[in-house]
Amino acid sequence: MSVRWRSPSDGRLAWAEYGDRFVVYHRLSSQTHFLNAASAMILQDLLSQPAGLETVHAALVQAQTDAGQAGADEALPPAVLRQSIAETLLRFEELGLVERIDEP
Repeated sequence: MSVRWRSPSDGRLAWAEYGDRFVVYHRLSSQTHFLNAASAMILQDLLSQPAGLETVHAALVQAQTDAGQAGADEALPPAVLRQSIAETLLRFEELGLVERIDEP
């Protein structure tokens, strides 16, 4: 079974950006969340289209490469980055920021 996530695009989230930090207000829960740039990118990408772990991982690696942030000294090993993204997606799901889409 393939698992993908999506973020509802029905205006549930209000965004503010402060440099490389983001504040997201979730209207349904009345909770405010503070995100780093990578977490914000994941959530913003899922607003545009549902995606699975591998797609999100590839998009984050590409964004970091494009921004010149993937230097040899600071890049996480692929398995560690993938695990971190998976944990972020699950946490977003727990918070109600994304929804899981199970597909056969």
